[in-house]
Amino acid sequence: LNTSGQLSTSGNLAANNVSVTNSLTASIISASANITGGNLLTGGLISSTGTITGGNLATGGTASAGGNITGGNINTGGIVSAVGTITGSYLYSSGAVSGAGNVVGGNVTTGGQVSATANITGGNLLTGGLVSATGNVTGGNINYGSGLSSGTGSVLSSVVSASANITGGNVLTGGQVSATGNVTGGNVNTNNLVGTGLTVTSTGNLNLQPTGNIVVNSTYINGLANPQQDQDAATKYYVDSI
Repeated sequence: LNTSGQLSTSGNLAANNVSVTNSLTASIISASANITGGNLLTGGLISSTGTITGGNLATGGTASAGGNITGGNINTGGIVSAVGTITGSYLYSSGAVSGAGNVVGGNVTTGGQVSATANITGGNLLTGGLVSATGNVTGGNINYGSGLSSGTGSVLSSVVSASANITGGNVLTGGQVSATGNVTGGNVNTNNLVGTGLTVTSTGNLNLQPTGNIVVNSTYINGLANPQQDQDAATKYYVDSI
C-alpha cells in the first residue's frame, strides 16, 4: 500500500509494505484493530487500538498501540507507546518509549524516557531522560543523561530505577542509581550511590583509588583490626594502650 495521503480503517490494515509519504505532519496510518505490514513507513503517526506489527517501523511522529508494537527496527521522531509489549531489533525515538509490558530491543536509544511496568532489555540502552521499570533493567551498556540533542533529560536529572535488578556491562549516569534488588555491572560510574544500611562486599581486597580525600561526614569508622604494618590505621584501643 502506497499513498500520499492517509490510511485509516475501523478494521484491520494488512499489507506486505505500507507507505505514507504526504508530509512529516499530515501523514497517518490508523486502525481501530490491528496494523500489519512488512515495512511500515510514514512521516506522521502510526496509531492502532490493537497491535502494530512490521518488519521495519519508521515514522516522523508517534507510534501508539492498544496492544503490542513489534518490528525489526522501530524508528520514530515522536514517542513509542504501547499498552502491551514493545519489541524491536533496534528501537530509536527522539521522544519517550513506554510499554505496559516489556520493552525489548537490540539497542534502545531515546531522547526521552524509557519506562516499562515489566522488564527493559537492550544490548545498549542510551537515553537523555530516565529509565524506569517495575521489573529488571538489563543492557550491555547503560548510559543515562547522555545529552542527546532531542532529549528531554539532562545529566543532572537522569535516573535509572528498577523494582528488581539492574544489570549492565557499564552503568553510567549523572544522577542516581536505585534498585530494590541488585545493581550489577562491569563498571558503575555515578555521582551518587545511595542506600539504607548500604553493604559493599568484595571477595578480595576492596581497593579505593580516590584523587582526593576520603571524607566520612564527622562519623565513626568502626570494626577496625589493630594495626600490623607501618601504614595501617590505628584503633583507639591500640593508641590508648601505647
